[in-house]
Amino acid sequence: NTAGGVITTLTFRARSTGQAVVKLTDKSTVLLNDGRGTEDLNLLQSGIYSLILPPPAGPLVSSETHPDQNKWYSNSSLVLSWASYEGRVDNVSYILDQDPLPAPDNVSEESRGGVSYRNSADGEYYFHIKALRDGAWGGTTHFALKIDTTPPAEFPVEIMPSSRTSRRQPLARFRTTDELSGVSYYEVKLI
Repeated sequence: NTAGGVITTLTFRARSTGQAVVKLTDKSTVLLNDGRGTEDLNLLQSGIYSLILPPPAGPLVSSETHPDQNKWYSNSSLVLSWASYEGRVDNVSYILDQDPLPAPDNVSEESRGGVSYRNSADGEYYFHIKALRDGAWGGTTHFALKIDTTPPAEFPVEIMPSSRTSRRQPLARFRTTDELSGVSYYEVKLI
């Protein structure tokens, strides 16, 4: 008998970085094992979690084209470079994909200290790299890259009460959406 305890453990696999909300709905139930299945859920509490990439475990990665891992860029060409904080490395293995946490295989790539990808499609990408040093593979570093070359959806601007008015302060109403990166701000110019 206990007043509280762990009922279950759930493991989620993150599809991308950002915030995740976990909610228990009003239809959630907890039933006692008392032979009658008595309802015993007294508190429903949601959780908001920040999903981030783990800290670098391998070479330190940077990008001159996409430096901020949380920001969307309209550049479809990716340029990445790396340096090992552990000193000299014999070789590296890396991959670019859309999965946040896989590890590259143990096949050595040409260690140039950088790589570039051209004409990448819109979406979220992850660069994964690990280094070979003294015959042993080290940990993996993950680096996020976000590409959105498609502009927001076209939208009409509605002038109220109408486009021809004598009012000194007409009202302009507009709204649009952007499928991947969203809309961060509007710029308005009066001529």
